[in-house]
Amino acid sequence: YASVRLDIRRIETIKTGTESVGGERSMVSAEVPEIELVRYAVDLRSLTAGTGRFTRRYVRHDPMPEHEARKAIEAAATPG
Repeated sequence: YASVRLDIRRIETIKTGTESVGGERSMVSAEVPEIELVRYAVDLRSLTAGTGRFTRRYVRHDPMPEHEARKAIEAAATPG
């Protein structure tokens, strides 16, 4: 659980809650940009030795942060 919490802090996210769901299991709720979820299933399995899982649902659309937009524009302009 601690490793998952630390990993969520690495992502630009808004943590909305944590609750115990029985035994040693916890549910962490957070609002996360879609781009951050591309590989998250793989990362979560690695962090939890295959026991973690996540679900997602659309909440809203927010503009991309300026620094991320610059990186995307630069990446698109780079040949190859």
